[in-house]
Amino acid sequence: KQQYLNEKLVNRLLTKMKSRPLNGKAQLVDELARKYRRDVYHFAQYSVQNPEDAEDITQEVFLNLSSGAIHYYDSEKPALPWLRRVTRSVLRDFFKKINAEKRTSKTIAEPRLLPPDVL
Repeated sequence: KQQYLNEKLVNRLLTKMKSRPLNGKAQLVDELARKYRRDVYHFAQYSVQNPEDAEDITQEVFLNLSSGAIHYYDSEKPALPWLRRVTRSVLRDFFKKINAEKRTSKTIAEPRLLPPDVL
């Protein structure tokens, strides 16, 4: 399942990147990914304590950059604090999704049985 998610994210990124010529923004995303991927991964790993989830979050961060978040980047300021804010946003979404799944699984997985005298 985890490998499928990684492949899905990579394929989505490649599809978006192939659909338009490599311009300054795409080159900037590529440069940021090469330079800061490890920092983003370690920040995510520290937060989720799971290497597979940290890898997915890292991919999602750079996918978000390629699909528009890069427009908010100010090249006059350091990149790492900005990337951490983007990563925090992705982490927030990740934890919201996990909590929603837990709530849903509790309501579905724990049916309550009626006492025998009611039947």
